[in-house]
Amino acid sequence: MTKTPWKFLCTLGLTHFVTDAISGFTVTSTAVGHSFLNISLIILSYNIVAFAFQPFVGLVVDQYRFHRSAVLFGMGAMSVGLIVFTFSPIVALACIAIGSSMIHVGAGALSSLATPKKSIGAALFTAPGVIGLTLGALAALQSMPMIPTLLMSSVVTIATLSRLTPKASAPMIPKIPQTPSLHSLPSILIIALLVLFVAFRSMFWLHESATTVPMLILVFGLSAGVGKLLGGVFADRFGRVPIVNIATVFALLCFTEGSLSMTVIGIFALQSSTSIILSTAVQRMPTYAATISGLILGLGLAIAGIATKIIG
Repeated sequence: MTKTPWKFLCTLGLTHFVTDAISGFTVTSTAVGHSFLNISLIILSYNIVAFAFQPFVGLVVDQYRFHRSAVLFGMGAMSVGLIVFTFSPIVALACIAIGSSMIHVGAGALSSLATPKKSIGAALFTAPGVIGLTLGALAALQSMPMIPTLLMSSVVTIATLSRLTPKASAPMIPKIPQTPSLHSLPSILIIALLVLFVAFRSMFWLHESATTVPMLILVFGLSAGVGKLLGGVFADRFGRVPIVNIATVFALLCFTEGSLSMTVIGIFALQSSTSIILSTAVQRMPTYAATISGLILGLGLAIAGIATKIIG
C-alpha cells in the first residue's frame, strides 16, 4: 500500500488557502466603492485569466511536466502582485490571476496524483481554498490592512514548498504521448461530463451563496470547506459514485426547502463532490493531470459564472 504523503498534501492545502485568501482580498478590495458595472468588469476580467485560462496553462504544464515549479512560480507571481497592489491594483490583479491559475493546475494535479485511487489528496487541497477566499474577502470588506500578513504568508509558503524535495513532493507523471490513443476516448467523454456537472453544480453554489452579510459569507464558506474535506473522506470509505449521487440529490432537496439552515447544509452537501470529481478525472488521465485540473477547477466554475450572469 502506498504511504499517504500527509506533509506534502498539507503543504498544498496551505498553498491553496494562501492563494485564495490573496485573491479574495485583492479582488474585493479593488471592487469596493465602484459602480455595479465596474465591479462586474473587474471580477469578469480576473475570472477570465484566473479560471477560464486554466486549461491552457495546464496544457503547457503537462507538456513540460513542471507541476511543482508551476506552483512555486505562481506563488512568486502572487507575491509580486501583493507588493505592487498599493501602487497599481490592475497590474497587481493580473499578476495574482496568473499566479492563481498556475497554482490551481499544478497543485490540483499533484494533490490527486499523490493519492492514487483515493480522493483524500484532492480533499486536503481543495478544502482550505474556499475558506481562504472567504476570509480574504471578509477582511477586505472590513478594510483590514492585510497586505503585510498575506505577503509574509506567501513567503512562508514558498519556503515550505522549496524545502520539499522533488522526489518526496511530486509523484511520477507520465510523459504525454506524441499521438492520441483511441483508448483515451471514454476517459475524455467522462471528463467532459464531469466538467459540465461542475458547471451545473457551481451555478447552484454561486446562486445560493450570493450575499453581502459578513456572518453568512463566513458560514457559507466554512460549510463549503468542511464539505470539500469530508466528501473526500466519505468517498474513500464508501465509494465515489454513491457519495456524489447522494450528496447532489440531498443538496437539491435542501435548496428547494429554502430555509437558511437547509441552505447551509445544502452547500455542505453540494461542495462535498469537489474533491471526488477532481481526483476521479485526474486519475483517469494522469498524463494530462494539470489540464484536467484546469478544466475542473477553472473552466467549470467560469462557465457557471457566465451562465449565472446571463440567466440573472
